[in-house]
Amino acid sequence: MVAYAIVPRRRSYWIEAIHEDGEHRLVGCFSNEDAAVRRLQELQLQQEAKERRRVAQEASRWCALQ
Repeated sequence: MVAYAIVPRRRSYWIEAIHEDGEHRLVGCFSNEDAAVRRLQELQLQQEAKERRRVAQEASRWCALQ
């Protein structure tokens, strides 16, 4: 699973994706904090939707085996 973080740098706000293996990847750069927070929320919602789909697939495979 990927975690996201806002990193303030000088006069801008960077969003980084932090992978389970510790890799950091730049996602975007914003001039104000509000825009960065909105994008962070969008990314987190997308990540949660992916996780829900993955769990639903695993549950359906498990039910199919029984």
